[in-house]
Amino acid sequence: MQEACLEITRKEAGPDAALAVFEGEGVALIHTPQKAFFARFVNGALMDHEGQPVNLARAFEFRLFNEEAELRWRRRGELGEMALLKEGEGGKPCWRRETQYLLWGRPESSPTDRGWVTLFSRQTKMLHAPYDAEKSPAQKIRENEYIAMKAYEYFHQSEGGDGNVVFLAERLSHLFIHVPQKRLCMAGREKD
Repeated sequence: MQEACLEITRKEAGPDAALAVFEGEGVALIHTPQKAFFARFVNGALMDHEGQPVNLARAFEFRLFNEEAELRWRRRGELGEMALLKEGEGGKPCWRRETQYLLWGRPESSPTDRGWVTLFSRQTKMLHAPYDAEKSPAQKIRENEYIAMKAYEYFHQSEGGDGNVVFLAERLSHLFIHVPQKRLCMAGREKD
């Protein structure tokens, strides 16, 4: 684990007001009653995989993230609760651990010129995921590769002075191509 300082800013805001506090470009994971889907945040607007603006009127939650920060928003009536998480000098001293989550589905296509890849699985059917060709040169995604989300978990010492370490927060960072490591099984053969 690495030492870090995590700043968490919370306030009540509508979805558009929450988006206004996010700096830079990012990826959003949006939840509506019908589905969960990804969008890109570019020039202050959320865009879907077809390049169309995303309407947040039916969204009950979203997580917008890049390598610097994560903005969380959850609906509470007309407004919602937002939390902006980022590392900084004025934050709570803590320890950071890197983790990752595989997205459901196998990539069935190479990234499009708009920077999206389509994932297919029985559980989710079809999921369009942003794939940043500038950070990872556009290439055909091979059969044994997946798309994963990088995240950071933060822990801090409990307030009671008992020496216990407790979970503070998780912050999503970015999507990337994950290549499973080969392992040797008991018989000495390689296994995915």
